[in-house]
Amino acid sequence: MAEKKREAIYPNATANVFTVYEDNGDVWDFPHDYRETVAGTLKLMSSIFRINGPQAIMEQHYQYGESTLVQKIILSEDSDRIEFQTVADWNESDKMLRVSFPVNIASEHFTSDIQFGRIEQPATRNSMIEFAKDEVAAHHYIDLSQPDYGVALLNDSKYGHSVRGHVMDLNLLRSPASPDPVADRAVHRFTYALYPHAGDSVPAAVYRKGYELNISLTLAQGGSGAEIRREPIQLYSVLIISQQPLLPLMTKRRFSL
Repeated sequence: MAEKKREAIYPNATANVFTVYEDNGDVWDFPHDYRETVAGTLKLMSSIFRINGPQAIMEQHYQYGESTLVQKIILSEDSDRIEFQTVADWNESDKMLRVSFPVNIASEHFTSDIQFGRIEQPATRNSMIEFAKDEVAAHHYIDLSQPDYGVALLNDSKYGHSVRGHVMDLNLLRSPASPDPVADRAVHRFTYALYPHAGDSVPAAVYRKGYELNISLTLAQGGSGAEIRREPIQLYSVLIISQQPLLPLMTKRRFSL
């Protein structure tokens, strides 16, 4: 995948790699050495490519244990990102599912989206403090950039992120047995996307790309009362976020008795 004729993925590396780790923690935390306990990878069962109007779609079916995952990898006409629309039927215990993207970027820091702004995090592990930040929280995106080029990993519902060197990593699912023995054993639907761009995250307006992925257009049929129907729709490359600054809503706290 290239932007300005530059390869975004690290040379000879594979992107969108699913890895399953042993996760013997609880819902609040997981073992710091989980990366040393790889439990396997998803098995690719089938892969089908098709063209659907302005979209090129690769649909892949995976299996792991008692779980299945179906993913549509979508590149839309005139789009500047690749989307990964995913449905996972997760039925594992004490397992964590992550996806990684080794990108062709050299930087000691990455940017993560937080409420009312963004924050810079270390991409290195040169101290105990940095080691403790193996996973950090982010809302719509993380971005690893050099002054002239960068790559953002966008998502619509996942918050656990990690960057080690040039590898961007997203926590997709966990199924710890404590305190709820059936936590997250269910069908999950989520989307993440890879967005390569010129410049760093500021001139590339990465935060707007995060909003575009998270805010879908709604079609409202005319009528009144119960006659009004609202359905989410997809209009390719039509959604336009205002070029003016986005102001998040803030409300005064309320006390309840």
